[in-house]
Amino acid sequence: MQAADQHVTEVLQKLKLAMKHYNISTIDGYFKMDKDNNFVVSVSEFGETLKQVDPTLTAYEIQLAFDRFDTNKSGTLDYSEFSSNMDKIQIPDTKTYTTKEQLQESQQNVSKAELEKLQNDQAALQTAADRAISKLKQAVAYYNINLYDLFRKYDSTRDGVLDINEFARLILQMEPNLEITDILAAFGKFDSDQNYTISISEFQDAIKN
Repeated sequence: MQAADQHVTEVLQKLKLAMKHYNISTIDGYFKMDKDNNFVVSVSEFGETLKQVDPTLTAYEIQLAFDRFDTNKSGTLDYSEFSSNMDKIQIPDTKTYTTKEQLQESQQNVSKAELEKLQNDQAALQTAADRAISKLKQAVAYYNINLYDLFRKYDSTRDGVLDINEFARLILQMEPNLEITDILAAFGKFDSDQNYTISISEFQDAIKN
């Protein structure tokens, strides 16, 4: 069991190294795993990503890794669980690698094909995101919606910010067919300080500007 724990730790370290190497943000990595676009990650989706890092992982080890992230024991991972646990992963200092080849090998976690999937057509995303935001602004103006009340309505956790899941529920009211990448693009236009949450002031500024 100790060997399995160590193997899981090493794979998670490699995952973090890969995301850093390929400049994949935590939020992009999370939604890349969410294959069915339901805003949570299942153990099978999580395992699929980990198997790309290390195909030798067993089902038991995948479950061990998943359990480390599933802090509320719901059986799925939301973004906050994934983000907070990724932040906790300590990756080895690159100085401990004796050769450049060893460091590069440790970072071979995302295939070229997978990386290309992340490199979407930015112009198309911009158009879809802008269209959804424009509809939101028009609805606010037309119906004279109080921005604070609207914000509070979708702040289901009552923590004073909108996370990606809460924002997605709002923006999908404007454009129900938005892809995950479109939602992320729209979210980025509101999240001005890039801390992966939207405060009431950021929300108000984005709507008014």
